[in-house]
Amino acid sequence: MGLDVTHGCWQGSYSAFNRFRDALWRVTYPENPGGWQNMPSGAFKAFPSDEPMDYLFYHSDCEGDLEVWMLQPLADRLEAIATALPADGTGHLARLGIRGTALQFAKGCREAAAAGESVELY
Repeated sequence: MGLDVTHGCWQGSYSAFNRFRDALWRVTYPENPGGWQNMPSGAFKAFPSDEPMDYLFYHSDCEGDLEVWMLQPLADRLEAIATALPADGTGHLARLGIRGTALQFAKGCREAAAAGESVELY
């Protein structure tokens, strides 16, 4: 059993998705190495900043949607930080690496936005 995200954004284990988000966190918030998982529980109910990556950090990893309005800013940000991400990865991240996975996720977000559809996590 694993996590599937529509529009080809992601298919893999929950643990790999968490490793992916950890890598994104370290690039997005280098001043806070504690990680998104150590945020207060109330922070997961709202997006605390204008940072598009927060759409991924504070979203459930097993259900729900990334809404259409979130997708273009998220794709833009994923592409902007891609070069700062490790090229390699392990487990489900080994095929594309962390950088390639971020670019794949961005591509799926763009495809969904162009179709006027949300990205579903299930």
